[in-house]
Amino acid sequence: ELITAWYIGFLVLIFSSFLVYLVEKDANN
Repeated sequence: ELITAWYIGFLVLIFSSFLVYLVEKDANN
């Protein structure tokens, strides 16, 4: 169960970082 929580948290972290990257890239253009 702990590993599942770590896995979900890791995916959320990557997804949020990707969204921030897209927003900043879009803002530059």
